[in-house]
Amino acid sequence: RQNHLMQVIHHAEAKKQAGGSAANSVVAVSQFGGKSFYCFRVANDELGHFYLQDLIDSGVDIALTSAQLETGVTGKCLVMVTEDSERTMNTFLGVSSFMEPSDVDVSVVASGKVLYMEGYLFDRDDAKAAFRKAARAAHDAGRQVSLSLSDSFCGDRHRDDFRALVADEVDILFGNEDELLSLYQLDTFEAAVAAVRRDSSLAVITRGPRGASIITREEIINVPAEDVPQVLDTTGAGD
Repeated sequence: RQNHLMQVIHHAEAKKQAGGSAANSVVAVSQFGGKSFYCFRVANDELGHFYLQDLIDSGVDIALTSAQLETGVTGKCLVMVTEDSERTMNTFLGVSSFMEPSDVDVSVVASGKVLYMEGYLFDRDDAKAAFRKAARAAHDAGRQVSLSLSDSFCGDRHRDDFRALVADEVDILFGNEDELLSLYQLDTFEAAVAAVRRDSSLAVITRGPRGASIITREEIINVPAEDVPQVLDTTGAGD
């Protein structure tokens, strides 16, 4: 489907950019002067090499080299932005969806202050096992574990496993309001806040034009959205 869409819109103005929620976050850490490591999978194709080099140029530590890239297709997301500045995304995860426990370097996890896990990959049983392995390694080393809910459909498809992971392993939860409501199958933000307080010691939830809410068991800090005269593109806003 993605290939068809790309053929249809190939005349439109387009640009190629490395991204992904977890990648954007670790690149931001690096740009702010921190030290970050990224565990990922890309294929031995044009986009795979482009992605690898972009991470290196961004100062992110990685374990892969170009000689280790595997056969298959690198995952990509086709983002279409309409005149109202909203974006529609068509995503094909490619080889990144085959994350498994052997991809997790427990020594690297143990050396980091915070483990950040991306919910988009929480699909296959091997990936779920990799998440659990990484979280256990972090907690065994006295580190914190964070998780991005990524998209409402992740909660819809894996709600029981997601909620168990959040309750058992997650110290810091990231997501938007719709994802939080989907996770707990609730209708109001207030009810979802009460639910997440029982599971995580810290949650950061974006709410679009209503800004963001930082939720702890003791308090809620509401951060208003910046007043922008003209929004150009909401891609990556949650990251």
